[in-house]
Amino acid sequence: MLFVATAVDGKPEYFPTISSRKLARNSEEDGMFAYVFHDEFVASMIKIPSDTFTVIPDFDIYYIYGFASGNFVYFLTLQPEMGAGPTTGSSAAGREQVYTSKIVRLCKADTAFNSYVEVPIGCVSGNVEYRLLEAAYLSKAGSILARSLDVAPDDDVLFAVFSKGQKRRPRQATQDSALCVFSLRKINEKIKERLQSCYKGEGTLDLAWLKVKDIPCSSALLTIDDDFCGLDMNAPLGVSEMVRGKPLFTEAADKMTSVIAYVYKNYSLVFVGTKSGRIKKINDQCRDIVIAEMDF
Repeated sequence: MLFVATAVDGKPEYFPTISSRKLARNSEEDGMFAYVFHDEFVASMIKIPSDTFTVIPDFDIYYIYGFASGNFVYFLTLQPEMGAGPTTGSSAAGREQVYTSKIVRLCKADTAFNSYVEVPIGCVSGNVEYRLLEAAYLSKAGSILARSLDVAPDDDVLFAVFSKGQKRRPRQATQDSALCVFSLRKINEKIKERLQSCYKGEGTLDLAWLKVKDIPCSSALLTIDDDFCGLDMNAPLGVSEMVRGKPLFTEAADKMTSVIAYVYKNYSLVFVGTKSGRIKKINDQCRDIVIAEMDF
């Protein structure tokens, strides 16, 4: 199975924003890259409703990073906030679109995508909000970092780089950025809490790209365990409360744009690349060391 995630570029009738496709053993076989599941009403994909594009014509979900952990597959996204930026007409001229970063989770084996949940993520350091995702990388905690996050050393953690603020400024982008770390287990706990709440009939589906419909949650008598993969109700589902990462390092003069990490002798070592071409090595005690500089 191959997961495909892409911005739709304003053409919702043609492209799903995320889908799972068949990988045949023979690349010439019929059905190669076809949807894993597709009938008249349901398919292994998510599409932004056309109604949303009447509110924000250029509503696109930008996919920054993807990974698998346990029974789930995850995607890190940057997407518009409904009602916070330009809509249509001359009144929208010159207004900046407000974006938010979210992590999307799906069960690997969920052919109907009933398990789709997305959670806003961000970071706050010194009362400064960092909400625009630039890059991310999945790693293990290691024993030193695990203690400060209250997780096990072999737990999955997500290192993410964010720019300052919530607005996309292609011409005058801020140089302020932050490196933050998230416990994947705690993100999953937040998702489980949200599933339990929705299946009690509390609130709405709460997805930005479904806001024009504002669909209420439906109650059902069932137990939500850690591996729950959804039903053909209460899906897709959003979480309103942002999950905050732990800030490890901030940079005000040279924006961080990429990240990779690994564990060495119980320590988490993180390498970040910057806009000017520098590579910074950061350990989990937040000591910043520039180890290389190059021109791109």
